Amino acid sequence: MRSNPAVPLARCPFCGGAAVSVLELPEHQIVACLQCHIARTEPPPQLVDYELGDFHGVFSYRTAAELPCFWRRSLDMQRDLLRRHLGPGARILEIGCGRGLLLRHLRDAGFDVSGIEPSRNACKVAVDDGLHVRHGYFSRVTVNDGPFDAVVASHVLEHVEEPGLFIDDIAAVAPRGLLLLVQANWRGWVPRKNKGLWHAWAQGHHYWHFTPPGMSHWLEGHKIKRVELEYSSLEHGTYWLARVAQLFPRAGDQFHLLSRLP
Repeated sequence: MRSNPAVPLARCPFCGGAAVSVLELPEHQIVACLQCHIARTEPPPQLVDYELGDFHGVFSYRTAAELPCFWRRSLDMQRDLLRRHLGPGARILEIGCGRGLLLRHLRDAGFDVSGIEPSRNACKVAVDDGLHVRHGYFSRVTVNDGPFDAVVASHVLEHVEEPGLFIDDIAAVAPRGLLLLVQANWRGWVPRKNKGLWHAWAQGHHYWHFTPPGMSHWLEGHKIKRVELEYSSLEHGTYWLARVAQLFPRAGDQFHLLSRLP
């Protein structure tokens, strides 16, 4: 990844730090903060209608046991992370739950689960499988049956134009509860090697690209305190590097950040 400091750039919306272009993509550039290292896509993506799409519709997976290895391992880690901090029967809401892969995994672990999903097709699949999933976009208005003991948002925050307002709405439905954010780590080994070929840039969909330290610092500004952090790998073709990265702290290109809401 290369730097292009000659381009005048707006300061970081998360911490106010100076920003620099670190990667040129065909239609966008990735701009990163020199202070918190949270990055953004410039120009930002156009608004996407997620009601008509179904990200997981291209797969035939219905249970965690059917998933490829890195994906399955990540779901197991998320389940075990919540188990360490919540008792059986705890109420968990997943935002952007898709077809319910994680929700089924958590339900089987003894949690009381529900979800909200903007994709009409994905929501129907989850409901047909017996999950309590409502159709729509999350806000404190669309989800009014709290409080919840925990909220999970996996690869959601990067799609949100105003993440601060989104986090405030999560805190409103789960006061003093737990927040589990699962995010791609753009400073992991795989994106550093693959550069523009790393699929998680998703430049037509993602406003933001996070790092664990940057996200932790930003959440502290919302009085949200880090509880536990772990790293994993996304499912992609660079298996050898992803496997090696698992042996080193902070090398994975995905992280699970568990925090306590105010």
